Amino acid sequence: MARHIEDRAGCARRVDRARSGFVQFLDPGCGWGNPCVRTLRQLGHVHAGHAIGVHLPVPGVDVDLRNRTVANDSSAALLERMRTNERFRQDLAEADVVTMLVPFDGWAVPWQTVAGVGGYDPADCGGDDGQQCLRDILTEYEANTEAIFTELMSLIDPSETLVRGMDAYLVHVGDFAAGGTLDEVAPYWVKAQQFVRDTAVSHGIPVARLLNAFNGPDGTNDPMASGLVSSDAIHPTADGASLITKLVSDLGYRLSNQAAQTDRD
Repeated sequence: MARHIEDRAGCARRVDRARSGFVQFLDPGCGWGNPCVRTLRQLGHVHAGHAIGVHLPVPGVDVDLRNRTVANDSSAALLERMRTNERFRQDLAEADVVTMLVPFDGWAVPWQTVAGVGGYDPADCGGDDGQQCLRDILTEYEANTEAIFTELMSLIDPSETLVRGMDAYLVHVGDFAAGGTLDEVAPYWVKAQQFVRDTAVSHGIPVARLLNAFNGPDGTNDPMASGLVSSDAIHPTADGASLITKLVSDLGYRLSNQAAQTDRD
């Protein structure tokens, strides 16, 4: 661990001088959608989307971390802020480092509808197979994801700003399994996160693959059972947060237009 911190510190100093390194730190106390703003100075880092991961202080490096997460955020709401919130747009344009996880609160109602919980009726999902609402939210999420990354690229220069993306693990896996809807929900989530990865890489942004690490390739593994997600079935445990940090760190410290080729291979 000491070696990793030392490596990050050296890299962060390079960013501070030449905008050509990488720092990725989010806080396990700042779970999905909970804002955790730190005012550290000099090195600009903006995080958009749900906050997840670990904050590791880097010795000798001050970081101005601007965490633009919003509780119960959706891809549509994030896109709207990126297009209309001038403070947010300025933060992105001025950042040395940007990390992105596309938020997904818009999936909550379709999930509840399919499961028939929260007062929702599965019949209202629509379609001959009762899965039309899942197809609809997938289409919306994909469109918003493409627009989010396009908007980001209009605000930054990836040859100068280091950008890292993350796909998202599936939450409430145990609840879906207990209700008999996991086999319906998981395939749509896997497609959604594959789209996030493909879109990010098409813009030269490498992606940490949280979904595979937490849920397995078909999205059906319960990360709570493996100790990666806490008892609320949403937020990562300390082990889960450490794994996320490692996944992002393992992407390396090259600028996005250089590093994405590795993600394609």
